[in-house]
Amino acid sequence: MRFIKLILLSLTLGSVSFANDASFVGDGATVYTNKESRVRMAKETIVITYDNEGKTRTDWKADCTFEFENLSKEKVKLTMGFPNWRGFGDGVDYREYVIKDFTTQVNDKPVTAELKDISKKNQLGPWISKGKKSKSLATFEGAYVWPVEIEPKGRLIVKNTFSFGGFTSNGPFDVFDHMPPTYPKIKKDFQFWRAKKITEKDIDFANALVGAVAYITTTGQTWSGPIGEATITFDIPKRLAKKPHFLIPLPQGYHLQENKITWHFKNYSPKEEIALYFLNHVVTPDEAPEEPTFGFQYAEQAKAWVRFSSKSRIDPKVIDQLIELTTNPDAKKVLSRAKDKLAATKTQTL
Repeated sequence: MRFIKLILLSLTLGSVSFANDASFVGDGATVYTNKESRVRMAKETIVITYDNEGKTRTDWKADCTFEFENLSKEKVKLTMGFPNWRGFGDGVDYREYVIKDFTTQVNDKPVTAELKDISKKNQLGPWISKGKKSKSLATFEGAYVWPVEIEPKGRLIVKNTFSFGGFTSNGPFDVFDHMPPTYPKIKKDFQFWRAKKITEKDIDFANALVGAVAYITTTGQTWSGPIGEATITFDIPKRLAKKPHFLIPLPQGYHLQENKITWHFKNYSPKEEIALYFLNHVVTPDEAPEEPTFGFQYAEQAKAWVRFSSKSRIDPKVIDQLIELTTNPDAKKVLSRAKDKLAATKTQTL
């Protein structure tokens, strides 16, 4: 993602990017090239882990494995690329690219990738079509690039690793008001943060400091046909592992476990990015110095969370954690009744 100029203590959404005054130090993206009809991405496996020590600004680490298939009867030579952006935010050098410690292996052999600027007039990717930009999040300022050769009807394994930061607001940020246009619209009755008009004595879930991490998948459209299979997994930071209602994974159709979230697709034509929004801090009515641990205050909130989760698979232990946090007896009943059904829901296969 690319972040632009901000407004103090508030966040607004531009046409294809966030606008904020917060820290932004990088997101991941699928390896890409110009539209290449001779080569298919047969499989991608993405594992994004979180450094709970928080010693650097690049808390997130990505381990990516891509399998490509040459559909032609001739050797294919091409330049692959991995998109990069310049950072924006407090303490960020705007001249520096955000993805750090980037490595590449091709068929288990290390390859040196060169970081190059990309002219705005020569953007690469499916979001540029007949002179008109689509609603993709991605506009890239640079890319790591490296040459590859794929034998006739052959296969190629590319592995990339890198570190990056993410997004952190420094003021109240209502996720449902600021979703980028590539993400599916969330129905009002799914919005568990807005499920009941709150009073001054209630906790306002929308009045929160928000973090986000994303993985850009729409660049996968540059290859021939749909991606055969894609699996994308995010770690859940330890501080959030026991607060499942503080997470908004997008798109729906994920598998939520105690410490990770996974999306799995088959015959995948990515049209939206993968993102995890999460609450870093919820403002309480009494402005308590230490944030309390709490569940849903009303049955309406629990019902909306169940609706939001209905297209995804939620492990029973996750729901048990939420039941334990929730003191409202009606909300507890809603979660208990939904437990088995949510645990049995199949994740999306496109």
